[in-house]
Amino acid sequence: MNIMIDPRIELLSSVQLNSGYSRLTKLDFSYKRNMGKYFDKFKNHEAVRMFSRLRRNGFAYDVPPALMLHLTNPPELKKVFPYMDTIRYSGANDNEMDLFVLELQKYALETDFQKFYNNNMGFYNRLVKKVSDDIKDFDVVNDLEEYFGIKKNSYNIILAPLFHAGGYGPQIKKDDGTFDVYAIIGPVIPSSLKFSKSFLRKILGKIFIRLNLRDL
Repeated sequence: MNIMIDPRIELLSSVQLNSGYSRLTKLDFSYKRNMGKYFDKFKNHEAVRMFSRLRRNGFAYDVPPALMLHLTNPPELKKVFPYMDTIRYSGANDNEMDLFVLELQKYALETDFQKFYNNNMGFYNRLVKKVSDDIKDFDVVNDLEEYFGIKKNSYNIILAPLFHAGGYGPQIKKDDGTFDVYAIIGPVIPSSLKFSKSFLRKILGKIFIRLNLRDL
């Protein structure tokens, strides 16, 4: 089980925050305020405006983070895998997605996103360590593999401080036909940025159910 903060998701979070996206956390904490302050002058960037337009057409919920997982890290954001149907048919076609990614590349460079990300590396490392320690005896993957009788290429927990506690569970199909599965989760308690173990078990279980049905 890989536990991480993902720069692609943090870049997306800054765009969503600037757009006033309603599906972000309502909790108030210093990292969220710092992100808002750092990226505030880029609220009118085309990446933000384009996200708002796409969102009105259905590009929302788990689809934007799933798109990001098809790309390399910022600022390059090169497409690694073909877009899956869940992205292609959610308010945008491949061409629109490519245009949005192009604007994200510009946004990452013009905002100097890497500077913001590097400046917060200490916070990211502390958060990953805390969650890793909290779930070190939490063997949900083995339990689910035994129950469903299937295994996947990799299992990844992405801690997304600005995402809502409900989180998302995308899976990305690789060229060899295997899947990398993700639980992208937001915090439930602002003072400690506590992440929910029970939700992690729930969302990974849902991922396995969807993947198992696709294997039939």
